[in-house]
Amino acid sequence: MIERYLYADWDEPPEEMSFIKRFDDLISELRKNLDLILLELEENNKCTANYSPSFYEDIKRIYLLAPALPNVVLNYKICIDFGLPIDPIRYVDFNRKDKNSNRYTQREKWWADQLFKESLFVAKSAYALSPNCPNALSRFCTKLPEIIKESEFTNKKDKYTWQASNPHYVKTLAERINKSIGQPDLIVGAAHGSICPGILLSNFLDCELYFIRYSLFKRNDAQPVISEQDKVFLSRHQHGKVILFDEDVAKGKTLKEFTAQLSPLFEKAYSASVIRHYLSPFCPDFVGEVFYDG
Repeated sequence: MIERYLYADWDEPPEEMSFIKRFDDLISELRKNLDLILLELEENNKCTANYSPSFYEDIKRIYLLAPALPNVVLNYKICIDFGLPIDPIRYVDFNRKDKNSNRYTQREKWWADQLFKESLFVAKSAYALSPNCPNALSRFCTKLPEIIKESEFTNKKDKYTWQASNPHYVKTLAERINKSIGQPDLIVGAAHGSICPGILLSNFLDCELYFIRYSLFKRNDAQPVISEQDKVFLSRHQHGKVILFDEDVAKGKTLKEFTAQLSPLFEKAYSASVIRHYLSPFCPDFVGEVFYDG
């Protein structure tokens, strides 16, 4: 899996974390990086590992680019679910006056839901360095509406999201969850910040993954953005073990509210974060690393 080959400064986000790319170009670049990495891994299996100078940079690009797939498709899905004009890149403004619950058909809502689930599958496959991932990525791209492929995706450097994407911390969190409750059935992450570490965590735990938008401070979401399609999916796991996840707990309000509102949907729900700052008044059930940075 990808964490075996990730070497980076996890204290400061890399310059490569900040980029603007047309979405179909992003997918093409991700496909190219995957092809190169998989070929080199195959060749090195036949001899002593001797990776090229670009190998680890390609690995880092995969790690940074793959989360864009569910990130963009989640925005698209929210627009369809809530009857808003399609804008797959920007966060949805729920106070818009042109919201129309009948704007899209049930078939369109079903298709957006399927596309979102496929984006999660492909992103997880990329992190797993699955040999089938390049072909899965190409198939995924052919299904995307032109409005998504032609849009520009902007990613910004975020220190805390990057620190919480440290594979060592994510793996420690996975081990603590598995030791306490065994393999969970589902991880539900608070998007969008939790997407990168959430993908890796679900691969470590070998469980299903889903994201619900909840941006308490950046977008002033009053509550998690849950559609009827989301409720149907989540209800299938009501009797399972579910991890409610955010990557970083500073004050803890986001994960605390996320847990309070979603945990009643499940018989067994647990809160988890990769990083908890020691002054946070909220302590999740599971934490990968405690930061004492003041």
